[in-house]
Amino acid sequence: MAIFADDYIRRASPASLSIHCGAIISRMACASCGANDEWRINGNKPPAEIIPRHFANKGWNLHRRPVCPSCQAKKKEKPIMIKPKPEPAPTFDAKAARREAHDLIAMTFNIPTGQYNDGYSDERIAKETGIGVDWVKHRREDEFGPLKEPDELTAMRKQLADAAAKVESIKSQFDQLCAAKGWAA
Repeated sequence: MAIFADDYIRRASPASLSIHCGAIISRMACASCGANDEWRINGNKPPAEIIPRHFANKGWNLHRRPVCPSCQAKKKEKPIMIKPKPEPAPTFDAKAARREAHDLIAMTFNIPTGQYNDGYSDERIAKETGIGVDWVKHRREDEFGPLKEPDELTAMRKQLADAAAKVESIKSQFDQLCAAKGWAA
């Protein structure tokens, strides 16, 4: 029977055949991952072209070299490239609101001092025009400059820092006196 199996192997390529307990066993090995599949053929030997057709029906690719169904599925899976949708063009109303916000910034922002006049702020302009605060802030910073702290606020911050240093100095003197006299601090 060994001669019969060798002859059958040559005609039924790429499957390998063997005979086990009177049954023909056809095995297919994947050239990519090495996975095996087998078909136990009981009874009479089928024609040689039936074996490749059986594996092809199970999803094997037998054109150049045998490739199992799972390897074929991996080859078909490609990363999905999602193109970002272009931002829709602003409507006429949105353009008008942007122009209005720009004009308000121009009228109320004092470039040399870096401050708004008349109680205006990025938030107030955004609220009055219906534009987002981030857009107003970005436009002001790009075209007119950043907000600057008022001189009065800077002076007050300096006074607070000086007062904190003075308090720390007094606390240090207090701790030294308590330690020298043996008093609880």
